[in-house]
Amino acid sequence: VSQSRYKAAIGSTRTTLNSEFFDGYLTEIHFIDGQALTPSSFGETDAITGRWKAKAYSGTYGTNGFYLPFVDNSGTTATTLGKDRSTYRMLTAQLNGTSNGIQRGADLTGIANGKSGTISMWWNFTGASSGFQVLWSSRNNTTIGSTVNTFRDANGKIGITALNSSGTTILSASTTDNVAAGSGVYHIYMSWDLNLNNQIKIYVNGSDQTLLS
Repeated sequence: VSQSRYKAAIGSTRTTLNSEFFDGYLTEIHFIDGQALTPSSFGETDAITGRWKAKAYSGTYGTNGFYLPFVDNSGTTATTLGKDRSTYRMLTAQLNGTSNGIQRGADLTGIANGKSGTISMWWNFTGASSGFQVLWSSRNNTTIGSTVNTFRDANGKIGITALNSSGTTILSASTTDNVAAGSGVYHIYMSWDLNLNNQIKIYVNGSDQTLLS
């Protein structure tokens, strides 16, 4: 699923950043290559309010993993968007839903295609679900195969699909409708391990919402 040689896009489709745009704010984007972690690595329940909240991640990222803290709003390059920092505080990037997205600056390289991984993302949807919005996308530009998409659909369903190089579906899971139908902040967490009977988990705000398809 972590495809060597392919770029990754956030908030739109992978090919030319020209369709299925996310409308809202995003923060704390973690991609962990080679590990299927749990939501507690990225969030926790507030003891006073009982609400799910972000916390600092202290683990490793693997060969192709990365972290986007959005600490520097001086530009939109990979250097500013992915700039590291020593203190922990949530900052955001805004996408307008019609014409922009974020693309990782270089192709994934260095290892064979990975079969386990974790994505942790905090999204603040500007409006209620009304169309298909891509959250994370990675694909081969030239063929239908080697594609990964995570999304929110028009019914507020969160899902992930992945195809191998032959165009065969190797991973498919989603939540029920209306899990993320409204506007507001959602912690969307996905973890998979294709080495263990294609195990996949989707958590929304710390709660397991997985439906296998």
